[in-house]
Amino acid sequence: MKTLILICFTIISLITYELSGQEKYSKEKISPEELSGWQTLGKGKVTINADELIIEEVAESDGYFLFSPKSYMGNVILKYKVKALSESSVLIVLVSASDPGNSNKISIPIGIEKNSIWQWRRQLEHYNITFNN
Repeated sequence: MKTLILICFTIISLITYELSGQEKYSKEKISPEELSGWQTLGKGKVTINADELIIEEVAESDGYFLFSPKSYMGNVILKYKVKALSESSVLIVLVSASDPGNSNKISIPIGIEKNSIWQWRRQLEHYNITFNN
């Protein structure tokens, strides 16, 4: 079944807070155009409609991931709005994801087979936030 998720990224902002002797904040807004250029994994498509990014799985998809090209260290506040466009929509956000062991990197496979995407995800060290419609 197709899953369609609309993500309003015009108001997405990342605020990083560094715990050092002095508090330091930086704010970053990411446009739908920028997001549409991020690396993906799985079968799906990304389109832009006005100020919204639409992420859609296609037939025979077993998940569709969108990866930030940038790594954020320390404490991060992530804000975004999500609007599900179908009753079966599920959005999973992986945070603090890395390869197993003492690593701060994530290896993203290329040309992954159906069902292998979940094996890859299970071996990651991460926290996830799941939104079910």
